[in-house]
This record gives sequence, structure tokens and C-alpha cells, in this order.
Amino acid sequence: MKLKYLFSLMLPVFLYACEDEDQLTPRSSDASSISRFEFPQGNNSWDRDLEEIASTFKTIPIYTAFDSLDLNQRWTGTYTISFFGENLSNDYADFYTYFFKNQVFAFLKPELMTGVLPNYIYLVDDLRQTGSWTAGYAPIACWWSGLDYWAFSFRAKEENLAYLDYGNGFIYRLYKPYDLPKTPWEYKARRTVILQNILKKTVEKGKIAIPAEFEMGGEFDYSKSFNVNNVNAENYFMKLGYVGQMIANGYNFSNLSAGTKMTSQANFVSYLQLGLRYTRDSVLIKYPQEKYPLIVKYYDFTMKYMKDKYNWDITLMAELPVAIKEDE
Repeated sequence: MKLKYLFSLMLPVFLYACEDEDQLTPRSSDASSISRFEFPQGNNSWDRDLEEIASTFKTIPIYTAFDSLDLNQRWTGTYTISFFGENLSNDYADFYTYFFKNQVFAFLKPELMTGVLPNYIYLVDDLRQTGSWTAGYAPIACWWSGLDYWAFSFRAKEENLAYLDYGNGFIYRLYKPYDLPKTPWEYKARRTVILQNILKKTVEKGKIAIPAEFEMGGEFDYSKSFNVNNVNAENYFMKLGYVGQMIANGYNFSNLSAGTKMTSQANFVSYLQLGLRYTRDSVLIKYPQEKYPLIVKYYDFTMKYMKDKYNWDITLMAELPVAIKEDE
């Protein structure tokens, strides 16, 4: 175990000298050997679960002993303190660990995660960011751009939320507070946002190969312009086999934006995200086969491809969780 290093004096130089994330991801076969934190962080039951995650996936879950300096390390940009959040209480640490063990890492393939997952995963209470409003902060559920970490938060406290004060007693609240997921649907919504980003990064890092069937020259012609508004047009994007897009914090698919350049990678990623978001029955409802035969064809192809090549059934992610952690 190692104590947290004090490196604030050298951090600005490091930020300006090192901009390429692909070249700046130190790895070790033993995740705990690269920790700037004391790890494990306690001797509770959840600490043992977090140790197992670190050993299996080579990423270190941190829920306490971090501060604002840790939360504000970024790959690019001026080093300023704009992110805030608190360490987890025991009750929250217990829940976060349960959730990530059973709703995130349980679905992942360890052999495909090396170089995809960051050195650290911060589990944060009320993660939030400053902005240009009158007062308060914007809540952040998922943060993917830390220097060597991702951060996740299940709670946004009402007293810390941003608002705009227009005077004369009129105050506009920009956000609503939220807390731990409680229903199966809330569990699925939270895990889907996390898993769809991890799958995307797994493809971007080359751990999952884009099948030849998605490359230019087959049934997909990425040089062809597509229509995003007229469902009756011959080049409507769904008719061309494009399912839409999921933004980084999104649970649902939205229409492609006008001017979007479709690529084989983006198209393949969208089918992976489709598989973890919708069951096949739901896919047939959202994309009726008689209207969008290419989408159904390549949904089936992608799910089979992942099973055959990687022994990974990502459709399991689309099911509502059977068991959820009840309040004790």
C-alpha cells in the first residue's frame, strides 16, 4: 500500500507537457502498485469487494481520502478548481460498491478492459461543477475526462444546485436534485449511461474490432448524405441502417444531427449501444422490420458477432435487474 503523493507543484508542468491520453496511461499488472492512495481504504465488507474489482479489472475504486485537487486533474486546459464533491459516508460507500459490482463490472469482460478503464474510478457524493450562473453548481453524474480517472455520483443535493436570480423575486432553478436509484428502471438507466460509454471506449481503444461488414463498400455507404427529418425520404438515416446516436450522458437514442459524418466506427458503436439498451423485442418495436430491415439485420449480426468472437452477450445489459439493494 502507498500513501497519496504530494505532486501539486509539478502538476501544471505535467498538464502542459502531456496532452495525449493514449501515451499517458501508466499500467501495471497489479493495480494497487500504481496507487497514489492508500488502498484498500478500509476494512469493511465493501472494501473487500473493491479490492476484488481492482485486482480483476486493474482499476482502483476510490471513495474516500480524495479532495478537490484530485477531482480537478484533467488532460487539457488550464488547471483550475472547478469540480467539487465529497467523500462517501459508509452507507453510500456500501451502496455504490454494490451497484458497481453488480450493475457495471458484472457485465464487463476483464480481458478486454486493459487500457480502456482508467487508473482510478472516483465514487463521489454530490459531484458538481462551477458555471456562469448566479450561484450554485451543475450536478455531474458521470465524468469521463479526468487526468487518470473517471468519476461517478448518484446524488445532487438541492442546496448546492445552480440557479439564476433575475431579480424582483424571480429565481430560475436549472436542475433538480436526485439521489440513489431505487427502482429496477432507475438501476438500468444509471448503468446504461455508464456501460454505453465503456463499450464506446472499448472500440475506440481497439479492444473490439470493427467487423468488415461495417466497413465502406458493403451495405453501408458512408459517403452518401442522409436525411434526418423526413421519414419518407429514401435517404432517411434509419433506412440507410443508422440507428441514431447516444450522447455521453444519454439513456435513449436521438436522431442523428444534421451534418453528422457517419463512419464505420460510429455506426458499429451505435449497434453495440443498441444491444445494451434494448431487448430484441424492443428493437422490433422501435425499428419495425418492415420499415428498417437493415437495422434489424445488423442488430442481429452485431449481437452474434460479439458472442462468437468475444464470448460476450451484451444483450444481458438490456434486461431490467432482477435484484436491487433494498433499504436496510
